[in-house]
Amino acid sequence: MARIDDFKQARAFSKKGLSEKDPEIIADLSGATVKRDEQGVSALSLKFLNRDLNISWPDMEFSYEGSNEEISIQQQVLLLHYLNGACASNGAAITDEWTSFQDVPDGRFYMDAFIKRAKEPLLRAFGNNLGILF
Repeated sequence: MARIDDFKQARAFSKKGLSEKDPEIIADLSGATVKRDEQGVSALSLKFLNRDLNISWPDMEFSYEGSNEEISIQQQVLLLHYLNGACASNGAAITDEWTSFQDVPDGRFYMDAFIKRAKEPLLRAFGNNLGILF
């Protein structure tokens, strides 16, 4: 199981990579929108798990719109990886199609860990009742 230090390191690395990019380009490539204040760009905004999420710019702190609810470090890393991946795609169109984990670059290598950390816990929690997941 990944340690919290691993997530902190991944978050710092991902933030550094994004901070070197133009937030307008990040937004264009990821489906996010840019929020502005008097000083310029203040945040990126995007939908995450059917909720509005803000990522402040340039410090990249996460918050749900209208809520003080904390966003877990695991979710922060996932979102940062998504934004970095969107930038690396060089504008590949969003298809609204599901992609299996093993079809993600290097996914086959991590498939066993993915099954143990993600698939099996979801199956234990929801079983055949996937309707309650959505």
